[in-house]
Amino acid sequence: MKDIVFRTIMLKGEKGSDIQGIEKTGSSGVVDTYTITLSDGTTETFTVTNGSDIASIEKTATSGLIDTYTVTLTDGSTTTFEVKNGADAQLYEIPTDSVIGYDSEENVPSGYEEISSPFDAALNTTSLNAPQTKAVKTALDLKAPLASPSFTGSPTAPTQAAGNNSTRIATTAYVQGEKPSIGNITNLTTVSANTTAWQNVGSFSTVGGSKYLIVITAEFAGNSTGVRQIGISTTSGGAPIDFFRSVGANNMGTIKQQLQLVSILAPTSNTTYYINVAQNSSSGLEIKSKYSLIKLA
Repeated sequence: MKDIVFRTIMLKGEKGSDIQGIEKTGSSGVVDTYTITLSDGTTETFTVTNGSDIASIEKTATSGLIDTYTVTLTDGSTTTFEVKNGADAQLYEIPTDSVIGYDSEENVPSGYEEISSPFDAALNTTSLNAPQTKAVKTALDLKAPLASPSFTGSPTAPTQAAGNNSTRIATTAYVQGEKPSIGNITNLTTVSANTTAWQNVGSFSTVGGSKYLIVITAEFAGNSTGVRQIGISTTSGGAPIDFFRSVGANNMGTIKQQLQLVSILAPTSNTTYYINVAQNSSSGLEIKSKYSLIKLA
């Protein structure tokens, strides 16, 4: 089966002619011969009997591209000749929705003229020519379908905002950001306290829209009959949003007393939290603390 190549072609009209001149070109007996010369170089002839003159020449009929002229003589007789008119003497481009296809191995059909408008055999970004339909199909066959595509290689997609709950594609970056993180234990600043005022020992940052589990452990040295407490605040040394307090005598001798605060945080915006401690005893006692932050969602 032969490939069909579609080309842009134009229908070429017939050129028109004008009457350039009429002159007597011969005589034979009582008959004179007149020659009409047209603008396309062709000629027409008619005869006139001696003693008669040309009274008039006028176009008396048209059929397609042919005009018929009638020569009237002074004796009343007539003769005719034909001239190709110029009504369609121009090129017409066939509309793009009427382009004629023909076999690439054959000549342009009769009555048509091929113009320079080649079709590219492959898609490219520099040519202004139209591509062959086969080239377009080849390129489209390399694309994944919209329905149930099967990708190869390493396709990428936009990473959605944290907490997104929709049918959008979840990239590996999104999954890593959403999965619960195993918190490392972080040691905080060691302080000595002999006051109920909160002292800041560290801080940590959170992302809005996420949920966290925070575990804080504080060890208070020595015996104390005062107040020991640990808390979480949004300001350094500020009032706590959650805290744990131990009040009363330490009945465990000189063994360190340990307090632990476990809290769930769900910030609506990016927030920095501060870990604060306090101890009121008969002397300034050392406080050692640490925490572990786990991202739940």
